[in-house]
Amino acid sequence: MLLASLNMWIPIIGLDHRIKQLSFPLRIGYLFIQSLLPTIPASFLAFSTVPLYSAYLGVEQIYNISVIDDQTLAGLILKLGGGIILWVTILIIWMNWYKDEKKASDFEKSTRNDN
Repeated sequence: MLLASLNMWIPIIGLDHRIKQLSFPLRIGYLFIQSLLPTIPASFLAFSTVPLYSAYLGVEQIYNISVIDDQTLAGLILKLGGGIILWVTILIIWMNWYKDEKKASDFEKSTRNDN
């Protein structure tokens, strides 16, 4: 499961030289779609009024939190925790894209002024 999770980041980070790293807009779109995928299971966990897993029913509660509250908390952590990581990464990619475009624009202006 860890390898599958790490595999999701290869097109973004570009660790494997056989696979071409995505362009800035494609990286942003890819991560945006990745931020939408956990919404479905997280919403089932967060908004359910009954326990979704039968394993929850026969287990003694450790922290005196109800099964439904525990399930809701799991859904919120899934959605918000993962979403924050993805959206911060999208912001970093966007800022790097802006810097690259600005550098290219400044270089183009300087070469035009030299002529």
